[in-house]
Amino acid sequence: MKNALKIVLLASTLVALPAISSAHTALSSSNIVAGSEINDAPQQLELKFGQAVGLAAVELVGPENEMNVLTTVRSMKKAHLVELPHMAPGVYVVRWRAVAKDGHVMTGEIPFTVLAD
Repeated sequence: MKNALKIVLLASTLVALPAISSAHTALSSSNIVAGSEINDAPQQLELKFGQAVGLAAVELVGPENEMNVLTTVRSMKKAHLVELPHMAPGVYVVRWRAVAKDGHVMTGEIPFTVLAD
């Protein structure tokens, strides 16, 4: 009997997990692809999410580990555009943090290389 109860509990947990995880959104695309080498430095960063989120913070870490805190518009939407500063050739990382309507916080990093000015 105890084993049957354990099996039922395990099965119900496994069935519920996809529903729980699908309640949260994620980054679906960006105009800068992680790990990419870009000939011309982009002027804007576009982040698209599966559901509307508030973009809480965006930082650009440059080749000398200098950090630029980028301006974001704090509104709930699926696509966010962020102006980027001039970028000389080098390795960069975009770090972002977003908040979903349910309060779930998401973070991510997009490393990339600018090959030319």
